[in-house]
Formats: sequence, structure tokens, C-alpha cells
Amino acid sequence: MVKTEDTQAPKRDDAGERMRRRTDNAAAADNAGEKSVGGRRRTMRRRRREIADREASALLSAKGKR
Repeated sequence: MVKTEDTQAPKRDDAGERMRRRTDNAAAADNAGEKSVGGRRRTMRRRRREIADREASALLSAKGKR
């Protein structure tokens, strides 16, 4: 059976391409005002903390209005 292009396993990109992508991601994160250290886990933690802060402040303001 002749392997066609889409049945072959995707080739691993060379080191240069990987580095280029990493620097692109770092630049994008830098533009967004966040460091790309620790990657996804850190952003998830920050997002959870922001949500928690918002909810807490909303509860406090609601309590003050009563």
C-alpha cells in the first residue's frame, strides 16, 4: 500500500521552527502584558484568582447595599 501524504505521521518540526514558535508565543504573551513562564497552568491560576476576586467584590458590594 502506498502511503499518501495525509496517512503519514506528521513530521516533527525542526529545532529552529520550534524556537521560532516559542519566541513568537513569548512575544505575544509579552504584548498581552503577561509573562509566558509556567505556561498554561499559570494563566489558569491567574484567571481563577481574577474570577474569585470579582465574585468576592461583588458579594461585598451587595452586602453593603443591603
